[in-house]
Amino acid sequence: MANANAYAEWIVANRDKKDTPDFETVAAAYKEAIAEEQDQAQGQGPSIGRMAADTGIEVGGAIAGQLAGAPLAPVTFGASIPIGGAIGGAAANIAVQKGQIARGEREDFSKRCPALNCFAPRYCA
Repeated sequence: MANANAYAEWIVANRDKKDTPDFETVAAAYKEAIAEEQDQAQGQGPSIGRMAADTGIEVGGAIAGQLAGAPLAPVTFGASIPIGGAIGGAAANIAVQKGQIARGEREDFSKRCPALNCFAPRYCA
């Protein structure tokens, strides 16, 4: 049995065969290979220390946002504190997710695979 990369290469090279029995067979095998790889990858996530660091970054961003909003609190009737916290937390979360993508701990779902019309950028060209 081939791996998901081999199936993906065939799919990309044979886009003209879409909606044929051969294409559907390979697409099904590709999806099965992906599921197998994901099953094998279970338990190989980031360490507890890495998760704690990521959480610390997110909390730190939220606190920094709240502190940035505090001087405006008298003018905004206190609304700037939670709004600043939300903005700071969201920005920190984006930074953490980009780091996870760079370390290979998270899939980059920002691109669609044109061959299968799904989110599997590492398998499609």
